[in-house]
Amino acid sequence: MKKLLQISALTIAVSAFAISPAPAQTKKTAANQPAAQSKISKADAERLVTQRNPGATVLNTVEATVKGQKVWAVSIVGTGGNVSRKAYVDEETGKISY
Repeated sequence: MKKLLQISALTIAVSAFAISPAPAQTKKTAANQPAAQSKISKADAERLVTQRNPGATVLNTVEATVKGQKVWAVSIVGTGGNVSRKAYVDEETGKISY
């Protein structure tokens, strides 16, 4: 009986610490941090792609992640208007890949 009381008391004590809000308030996580600003803006990415592809028209630009890198995915259409392609602009470096 004494052992059962000890186990019960231990269980209650552990449960009290487990549901305590104090550790959750002091722990900082990535979810609490503001998102880092990218060096290359959406407008910059579109400008870089159109400079590399003279006469091209930007269809749309969206933020994406490719192989763990944040990029701007810029859809463009050439001067003929028949073929569209995507250019990926690294948000940190501005490097363009297709």
